[in-house]
Amino acid sequence: MRRFTFSMMLVLATVAANAKDVLDAPTWTDNLTTTTEAKDLTRAAAMAVDNEGNSIVTGSFTKDLEFAASYLESVANSAFIAKYDKAGAKKWAAGLAGAATVTTVATDAEGNVYAAGVFADQVAIKDASGETKATITGMADNVKQVSGFIVKYDKQGAYVASKTILAENDAKIAALDEIGVLSSSFTAKKLVVDGNKLYLSASYKGNVALDGVTLQGKYACS
Repeated sequence: MRRFTFSMMLVLATVAANAKDVLDAPTWTDNLTTTTEAKDLTRAAAMAVDNEGNSIVTGSFTKDLEFAASYLESVANSAFIAKYDKAGAKKWAAGLAGAATVTTVATDAEGNVYAAGVFADQVAIKDASGETKATITGMADNVKQVSGFIVKYDKQGAYVASKTILAENDAKIAALDEIGVLSSSFTAKKLVVDGNKLYLSASYKGNVALDGVTLQGKYACS
């Protein structure tokens, strides 16, 4: 039986300050083979370019991933964050081993990398060396990707910090929701870094508590 591998293809150019620099900016391509099943690829994977022209790309992987000196072992449908320099040379890759998807990524003036997305169950956060630096835990007994995360790496791929964002339904909504259409969830949509502040937009169902702020979901049947 024939077996196929599925790759994500990158066609990137560095960010330039003016029209002449655009013409002179190097363009490069690369392919990453990350899974043997097309259904496991992340569609419209998030990416960003930092102020030095380095490219930060994200995606999913279900087979072990080698990237520069980084080696990441997959667990379920895992997520990766990888960095190329402006000429397309591989620098490092870090990962979230477990059921996770990166939905948005951003960088700051110092080249730190911020990624946010969704995850389920328990996920190990790996740095560029492949070592587990933190473990995040989502909703108990729920295998769907419904909880949110934010993770920060420095410009070398070293782990800095992470945060989880959990949503939950109150007892009244849970009692009304016989088929699960109102199941709570939190999905990051966009990260923006401005100075020393990080902004996040997201969609959610249920009630979300984050750093002392409570976001309460509203339903027509409540």
